[in-house]
Amino acid sequence: NWVCKYYLRVQVKDKPGVLASIAQVLAKHDVSVESVLQRQVNDESVPVIFITHEAQEKSVQEAVDEINRLEDIIKVASIIRVER
Repeated sequence: NWVCKYYLRVQVKDKPGVLASIAQVLAKHDVSVESVLQRQVNDESVPVIFITHEAQEKSVQEAVDEINRLEDIIKVASIIRVER
């Protein structure tokens, strides 16, 4: 089971509270967020990029599975291990 930082790019609907709902799911699975970046691309959806602190791969995968089921998520577009 890998333990490292992760880069997650999530395509979301541009609505209030979406970032909070993702952060809540990550916290539920013991995945701590190191940084977040959100840039407006178009009016309907935006990519939100998360860099996590070190976390277990199983926890990240479980969180991503749950995030993909959230109402305002279009998709988790990328999951990349960030190794030292």
